[in-house]
Amino acid sequence: MIFEEPRYSHPCMAAKWHKLWPCFQPMIWIDANMEITSPGFARQAHAAVHDGVALYRHPRRDCIYDEAEASLGAESQGGKYDGQPIREQVEHYRREGHPEHAGLWACGTIAWDVQDTKAWRLGAAWLTECQRWSFQDQLSLPVVARRLGIKPGIFGHQQIERRRAGWLENRWLRIHPHR
Repeated sequence: MIFEEPRYSHPCMAAKWHKLWPCFQPMIWIDANMEITSPGFARQAHAAVHDGVALYRHPRRDCIYDEAEASLGAESQGGKYDGQPIREQVEHYRREGHPEHAGLWACGTIAWDVQDTKAWRLGAAWLTECQRWSFQDQLSLPVVARRLGIKPGIFGHQQIERRRAGWLENRWLRIHPHR
């Protein structure tokens, strides 16, 4: 099946189509600031997949409401989310009944099992939610997963295990600062 990539005016949103549309088997998305350092990375990442997907737990938070505040405040990554309707987005989720502290994933490393229809449903719904609200995809993933009854697999170690001068790292990846 061939899919045509939609055109988006913002480069962050343009990247979401590739990240959230699981169309190659096997598929692992890693953000451009990450460097694979382990030869077993792909095999081990795919071993963690549950309901079509696996990710890291967020290293500092477990709540989309706290993540929204961080995205707009001290951790705004140089204004990356300026102009995004993040407050309106999370207030919509609150009115919908999404609970506080209901889980949060770091979405820079994603292993997809595209043979699992749950992966397709999750990716399509997640992309739709990013188009509707903001490209801060960490906010919408827990909501979409809850709506669909999907429990993503969790990688078996922390996203950040060590801090070194100039980067963070774990047993699979070296994570360079966003620029």
